[in-house]
Amino acid sequence: MLTYSGPILILVFLLVTILISTIEKLFMWNKTLQDYTLMYEKHLPAVLVKFTLLFIIAFEIIITILFTLGIYTLVMEQDIYLSQVVLILTGILFIILLIGLRILQDYNGAGKMAIYFLLTVFGLFWLQSI
Repeated sequence: MLTYSGPILILVFLLVTILISTIEKLFMWNKTLQDYTLMYEKHLPAVLVKFTLLFIIAFEIIITILFTLGIYTLVMEQDIYLSQVVLILTGILFIILLIGLRILQDYNGAGKMAIYFLLTVFGLFWLQSI
């Protein structure tokens, strides 16, 4: 189990990050929708913003569930497959979020997103090298 300590810490960190993001979006839905609609009003129609936000929330919920299962299978069964899958999906989520930030030309936010993406890729690399 100590072999997987580093990847487990990365998985838990990303789980907490995405879980909190999802909870914030869900419990403050009206404010979140209003903020996103305002941010993207010059770039995207409001209907597309709402659809995209719903897609991102659904994707985050799926990833959160898979993170939990992936950590469980890694700890209990030493099986890395599900953890690898969830890290790949997390990387895709961060790329989607990065595209949104680039549409807004929010280069500072995009730079911060890159840190999460690199951590995800590092976790995936670490799991694959064990």
